Amino acid sequence: MLRLRDTGFGPNRAPRAPLPAWMRALRRRLPASAMRLTLLLLLAVALVAVLIPACAATAAEALRITWDRALYNPKPLKDDVFVPLPCGGAMVFRWVAADGTVPPGASAATRALYGLRGPFAYRAPGGGTGQPALLVGKYEVSALQHATLQAAAGGACPAVASSGRQVQGRVAWQDAVQAAAGWSVWLEERAAGVSDCASALVLCVPRVADGDRVVARLPTEAEWEYAARGGRAVTQEQFAAPVYPMPEGLRGHAYYADNADGRVRPIGYRAANPLGLHDVYGNVEELQLGLNRDRRYPGQVGAAVIRGGSVHTKAEDLSARRRSEVPLYGPGGVIRAPDNGYRLALDRAPRAVGPIALASALAAPGAARSLAGHLQVNVDVASEVRLDGRAVGRAVPGAPLALRGLAPGVYALEMAAQGYGQVRESYTVEPARWTQVAVALPAARGPWGWWADLSLAFERAGRPSWVPLGVVLLVLTGVTLLWRRVVARVGAGGVEGTAAPPESKPTKTTALKPRQLKKPMLIPLTHAFEPEMIALPGGRFWMGSPEDEPGRDNDEGPRHRVRIEPFAIGKTAVTFGQYDAFCEATRRDKPSDAGWGRGERPVINVSWDDAVAYAEWLSKETGLSYRLPTEAEWEYAARAGTQTPFWTGRCIHTDQANYGGNHDYANCGAKTGVYRERTVPVASLPANPWGLHEVLGNVWEWTCSEYENRYAGAEQRCAERPSRAARAVRGGSWSLEPGFLRAAGRVGVQPGYRSRSGGFRLARTLHP
Repeated sequence: MLRLRDTGFGPNRAPRAPLPAWMRALRRRLPASAMRLTLLLLLAVALVAVLIPACAATAAEALRITWDRALYNPKPLKDDVFVPLPCGGAMVFRWVAADGTVPPGASAATRALYGLRGPFAYRAPGGGTGQPALLVGKYEVSALQHATLQAAAGGACPAVASSGRQVQGRVAWQDAVQAAAGWSVWLEERAAGVSDCASALVLCVPRVADGDRVVARLPTEAEWEYAARGGRAVTQEQFAAPVYPMPEGLRGHAYYADNADGRVRPIGYRAANPLGLHDVYGNVEELQLGLNRDRRYPGQVGAAVIRGGSVHTKAEDLSARRRSEVPLYGPGGVIRAPDNGYRLALDRAPRAVGPIALASALAAPGAARSLAGHLQVNVDVASEVRLDGRAVGRAVPGAPLALRGLAPGVYALEMAAQGYGQVRESYTVEPARWTQVAVALPAARGPWGWWADLSLAFERAGRPSWVPLGVVLLVLTGVTLLWRRVVARVGAGGVEGTAAPPESKPTKTTALKPRQLKKPMLIPLTHAFEPEMIALPGGRFWMGSPEDEPGRDNDEGPRHRVRIEPFAIGKTAVTFGQYDAFCEATRRDKPSDAGWGRGERPVINVSWDDAVAYAEWLSKETGLSYRLPTEAEWEYAARAGTQTPFWTGRCIHTDQANYGGNHDYANCGAKTGVYRERTVPVASLPANPWGLHEVLGNVWEWTCSEYENRYAGAEQRCAERPSRAARAVRGGSWSLEPGFLRAAGRVGVQPGYRSRSGGFRLARTLHP
């Protein structure tokens, strides 16, 4: 190897070493400049010769599996297909023969499944002609693999640990589609340096002709069901059965309600189906590629379809035919249900298109900032809606107005209805999300209403609205100043002039002015043992159910208008942790938790008397006015401005509430979710538009009102403590069918009754 010596210039030059004979000869024939150029070229060639193998070694190292086999293929088979992942990982796929041939005598239900034709050519070990086949993930995607797929888009490599073998839950359809798309791009960039899966038993990428390329994606429903039934590896009779043959029994093949204890488990611990696929049934519900366009989810493209059941599914519900749906968005944004995961398939796609196109510009991680947002307006009376001063449509109870494709930002929203006060509020529309707006328009405006009408007329005519309103504001300012002076002399009072209770000790952080409330507001806590409360503005709403509502009982009428004064209500039901503090302070016996756990789970086995005693103790400890809500207040808060059976719309799903999801409601679906058979911790499920969690389902909630068969006024006041008449309970519970969760549903229960299904949520009277 050539070494560049010191040039010899300078006082401290080193002695020159003699040049080799070939170099001296070359030097005699070439001028000095040419000699230097020659030496530099030789050096460059040497460097390239060293760097090229080093780069090749680096590329090979990137596509070498460094994970422990238990993390990606704990149950190896001889014809497994290993496809590389970033960060030294791999995902294993299985060949699923599918040549499109429909066997004689196939039923109408299975004919379309047999007609599938795979995009790849599979050669069985030992040679033979390539047969069309699908490539389907051998396992559900694990937590480590899911995190690694994020690295395909440029993220950091996750820590490799044994816990990464756990199957990944809490995945939205958008997450799975984007993860597959990012991996597809990563694979395409590295495919040339990897073997063809048709002949390799190590890391490979399937080869396709005609300029196509390989992409990863979610399976279609037909592909999933074909593989779940066992494909060509089972007989026609076995293929038509609800589940594939299981010599080890269902418990040996699936994690479900009887053996999973409600927890998602690692890959490869249960036996495979005849095709070598694990956890086809149970563990997590597997998301499918196609969306189901369903009117039950207003304003959305549709629902994500999930197949296979989960750790909460009963044995009789594990079936190849079973399918459920989950909405893409809820009040809190993208829905990531705990039981939802995914399994990937490989496919071929034309080189001219992207790996996987996101349907209808749905949200995708890392791309949300460039996507439009959406706004859904729910009202309690038919209203004209204006956005930034522009008329955009009409919203009516039960049929909200959906405004799609809005640029992210803040919008001024106005709602107006004849005989009601106009509402003007600002809302922020976030990228690729639905912003839910629920508005209760104030009642008739009285003698000054004509000023608001005049202002609205000015706006619609394109004239400044401040002309008539300015006069009103001047008058109101003078009246307000005079009124404040009178109040300052008389002293602060309660709502509508009612004096505060003698023991009340309001502080600056907890004292609220009810009439200044414009929208629901979370009240800051002053004591660690207090429940979180949301202050609600007053308003009018329709209480009860219309006569044509499915599941309606006679005690839900007559439907009538009720005016509610501002009040506060618990963000969640009272928890065991909060109630246990009361028991310890008062030396009461703690209620049983039925073996489900305490802490953040809602308290159960409490009577109406217990709930009232807790509210009285909390009021004394804090100096605030805690109580149970009236029946009217409860329904007002549960509806959150909607007039549909549930705050979620005309249907509900167990991703939105905890109830017996193995029952249907009004043809919402053969099943509407899972049956958890117990309570879930509070705030586990999405809140309604006013921020209340589990207001429907989980536990029945006591109200302070006496129960009457027909509404006659008792629903708007609290019962006297000595009265032993039945009390109204609301909201349904974890053990009941979805029809019991309707906002108008009600039951009368004796005040001393306790059960595993009964809890309560507190209310609080607000003071100025």
